[in-house]
Amino acid sequence: RAIFQYGAFTEEDTRATAYALQGYALGLPFYSLVKVLVPAFYGMGNTRIPVISSVLAVLANVILNVWWVKLWGFVGLALGTSAAACANATFLFWALKRRLHTLQLETPPLGGRGLYISLLKSALSAGVMGGGCYSALKLWEASFMEQALSAHALGRLFQVGSLVGLGVVILLGAARLFHAEDTSEIFNFLKRKLFRSRTK
Repeated sequence: RAIFQYGAFTEEDTRATAYALQGYALGLPFYSLVKVLVPAFYGMGNTRIPVISSVLAVLANVILNVWWVKLWGFVGLALGTSAAACANATFLFWALKRRLHTLQLETPPLGGRGLYISLLKSALSAGVMGGGCYSALKLWEASFMEQALSAHALGRLFQVGSLVGLGVVILLGAARLFHAEDTSEIFNFLKRKLFRSRTK
C-alpha cells in the first residue's frame, strides 16, 4: 500500500499483490539454500548434479504453475515457483549428503541434529517477530492515527518503517531468548558496534 496504492492502483490491487508476495515469500528459504548448495558441488568439481537439479526444478515449476494457476489463479503461479525452489533445494541437499557420505566427509551439522535445532530456533524467533508485528499493526489500525497517516505517502512509509524497526528488535530479542546462534551473532555484532561508538 505504501509503495503502490496511488491513482488507479486500488486497495483490491494491493491485496492481490500482497497475496502473490506471500506465495513467493514461502520460497525464500529454499532460494537461499540453493545459493549455498550449488557452489558446494562446484567446489567438489561436480557440475552435473546442479544442472540436473536445475532442469528438474524448471520442469516442476512449469507443471505446478499450469496446474495450480487453474486452482488459485495468479497466487498459484507464486506458489508453484516456491514449491519448485523447495524441490530444487531438497534434491541438492539429498545429493550433497550422498556425495559427502561416499567421500566420508560428512560433518554432523549437515545432516545431524544441530541443523534442525538451528532451523527450529530461527523459525520460533521469526514466529515471535511475525506475531509481534501483526499485533502492532492491528493496534495501529484501531487507533486514530491510522486514518490520519494512511492517507499520505509519508504516513504510510512511517508506518512501514516503524513496523520494520519493531520487527528487527523483536527478532533479535527472540533469537537471544531461544539462543539462536546465527541471529545472536548479528546481535553481538551490533552490540560491539554500539559500545565501540560510545567509547569513541
